[in-house]
Amino acid sequence: MAFYFQISNKDIINDVDVGLQPNPLPFAAANAPVFGRNAHLSPHLAIVLADEGFDVEQVCLPWRYFTDRGFLVEFVFPRPIDPPRTARPDPSYTCGWKGSIMGPSKEAMDIYSILCTLEEFIEPKHYTDEGFSFLDFDVVLITGGRNEPMRQMLTDPSLHSKLKPYLSLCKRIDPETNQPSVAPSKILGTIAQGTLPIYMSDPETPLKSTTIPVWMERTNSWISPPPENSSYPYAASLIPSDKYFAGPNYRSVFTMEDMHHYFISGRCNRDILPLSTGIYGLYRQMLRDQKSSMRPHKKRSNHYPTTFIKK
Repeated sequence: MAFYFQISNKDIINDVDVGLQPNPLPFAAANAPVFGRNAHLSPHLAIVLADEGFDVEQVCLPWRYFTDRGFLVEFVFPRPIDPPRTARPDPSYTCGWKGSIMGPSKEAMDIYSILCTLEEFIEPKHYTDEGFSFLDFDVVLITGGRNEPMRQMLTDPSLHSKLKPYLSLCKRIDPETNQPSVAPSKILGTIAQGTLPIYMSDPETPLKSTTIPVWMERTNSWISPPPENSSYPYAASLIPSDKYFAGPNYRSVFTMEDMHHYFISGRCNRDILPLSTGIYGLYRQMLRDQKSSMRPHKKRSNHYPTTFIKK
């Protein structure tokens, strides 16, 4: 089902007002949704993934969630595919016995079939291009994966160097102390091993996150050993202990929000929709914080009111 969106003409510090309606056309739209009267007013989201071996639910469900809310979603691959082809998900989770038990939902696969017809998925952006910058986006979502193509992307120095300037702009706006001219902050989300590039790009980063626990990583490796299993980097073991929180074992769904940055992370596929909701909430919170910082603050009086005593 195709949708079209309308965004009110408001300046950048105002909240996004989205009206969602079903497309009245009797046939399915072949192009990407139209984002309101002025597309440049739509917040821009980058979904970072490899052109092969990505997780369908980590890519397709956020795309649907954010396009439904008026975001302009673009896909970012490492480099152009040669020879040209459509990006392919991890086959071990889309077919065979593991696909039938642990594979993506029918909804996610249906969305993937739609993505394969869209220009932004067929001709994505590439972070290795000389003119590419993550600073062109308002929100960045880094997906995870445990197969070789995804591991190569997550440990790619080119990705780390392009992410570093973006990470420095994710600090939360304090409406009480920031100057009225404060610029909008960037929003960051990661899922599973997608946290790795953050700490590999800047080991001293103050960002705190969660990801899939080491014991679960090892269980996955035992069920389906990846190539060079002995050197497989467990994300949880590479994140500094003072910046990592595994989350409670009794909760099947868990996301962690950094208290000092507009950054939220999730552990596994079950967290992808709550993570998307959290990212959207952080974006709206950033707009509110920026708007509050631009209001004139009343100066606090240093004296007490005078008491008059009637004689």
